[in-house]
Amino acid sequence: MRLGYITELIKELVYSGSLHPRYASLVENFIRVSGEDASLVLLKFVDDYVLSKAIAKMYSLRWTDRIEGAVSSFQDMALINSDVAYTYLFSVDYVKKLLLAGGKRVEIVIVPYSVFQEKKFELRVDAEPQKRVDYLSERIRFGQENMERLLNYVMEQAYYRKASDVHVEFTGRGGLIRFREGGVLIPFVSLTPEIYTSLINAIKARINRAGEPRDKRKDGSFSMVFAGDEFDVRVVVMPASPYVEVGEYTNERCVLRLLRKGSGSSYSLSKLGLSDEEYDVIRIARDASYGIVLTSGPTSSGKTTTMYAMLNSINALDRKIVSVEDPIEYQNYYLWWQHQITQNMSFDEIIKGILREDPDVCLVGEVRDPVSASALIKLAGTGHLTFSTIHANNAFEVIRRLVDLGVEEKDVLEYGVLFMGQRLLRKSCPYCRKQRPMTRAEKMLFGIKEDVVVVYNEGCPQCGYSGSTKEKELVIELLPVYDEEIKKAIARREVFDYRSCFELVRERYGFRSMVEKAIELAVKGEVSIDEVVNKVR
Repeated sequence: MRLGYITELIKELVYSGSLHPRYASLVENFIRVSGEDASLVLLKFVDDYVLSKAIAKMYSLRWTDRIEGAVSSFQDMALINSDVAYTYLFSVDYVKKLLLAGGKRVEIVIVPYSVFQEKKFELRVDAEPQKRVDYLSERIRFGQENMERLLNYVMEQAYYRKASDVHVEFTGRGGLIRFREGGVLIPFVSLTPEIYTSLINAIKARINRAGEPRDKRKDGSFSMVFAGDEFDVRVVVMPASPYVEVGEYTNERCVLRLLRKGSGSSYSLSKLGLSDEEYDVIRIARDASYGIVLTSGPTSSGKTTTMYAMLNSINALDRKIVSVEDPIEYQNYYLWWQHQITQNMSFDEIIKGILREDPDVCLVGEVRDPVSASALIKLAGTGHLTFSTIHANNAFEVIRRLVDLGVEEKDVLEYGVLFMGQRLLRKSCPYCRKQRPMTRAEKMLFGIKEDVVVVYNEGCPQCGYSGSTKEKELVIELLPVYDEEIKKAIARREVFDYRSCFELVRERYGFRSMVEKAIELAVKGEVSIDEVVNKVR
């Protein structure tokens, strides 16, 4: 690793405004002490597109955000085809040396880290998982393989398919494993009752809950590492309701949630697809001295990602950031204090401790009950800027949701700074994309009067008959509660529902609601109208 080049790269990032000047020496010391490749450290502070372009410029190499053709992985450092090696690493000379030693004389091209990882994951996704599972099951049945191998295979495929959850369920005739990908449950493989029971037992053994009665709930966690990426797996094993013995087999069901470590610091506001005006509102909210910033949406809508992106944009050298989370979804080792709720450390005890830590910014992982809602008001009321997520249908519904949890409306409006609503929509498959007029029922659902032509998908072999790709589009809406006119309109009931609320927001800021943005995407053909009806209505 060329140390002089590291200094030069950091200066370039500071000069371009991509890295705060006060981070420069800190980052350089991290790189020298850790021994990690400079790009892996800088990714925690700088957008991966900006960083990769800076590396390409420094070495006078070609840059691209597309990896063309069929490629193979080379020691997890490069993806190569016949004449090109794609890499995101700063240590280009080292990569080149290894390639030459392997007899590969190819052009080195720099790509963003996210593009590299996406392609690498595609290479490792098994196209015929049922065949692999049947093969492993047969070997397990004859004692030639152990159940840990099957469990590891399932978790590995969940990881490479970017699944957030793995559902292991009894169907009456055997087991079914489904992955939640992009917010949608997708069948992965089926299992015989014998193998299903053995897999459930292996999961219980992994969380040290083996041998306990089958009619009791069991919680636990374990860690795994794939491709150098460490992640936690949070597990809950539930008995059927009502619990029934199925001979020698179990009908318990299990859900495993994958939580990647160390990835939260790489999230950036630049990847949220915000307009300049929307970014300006988020910047004002982010820089507030106290108050509440909340993002809302269902499970797997990207709420935590948005929160982390906002927190990552805060200068953590000037402001102390602390969090209380259950669980900690993304580890952030740089200048954050993260607190995990445990049996020995309750939520209330952590909140009391946080108030003694002299923080400027607080993150409450999720507002899910009156206790956490009350803590939100307590933190904001004592002069702290507090971020959190909440399950609500849209930005306006955040107010009603907090009131339902016992917070007085006057406190919501007094301490509210910015409320957001968001959804992640799957992009439509380009191979089976078709157009049709919006139906009368759809127009009534979204309050549209004029005729509109939208896109729908029938499904095809290219998309596995799902009608969508694995890429997702974020739609996000902003309700600036710091705006006194909006605050007064809500208090006086001049704004009384979602539509009237965003008519006022549009009038004052020109912002569109989440629904309007989603319908525009359906008109453009980027997402199907069925996805909009399913996710945004």
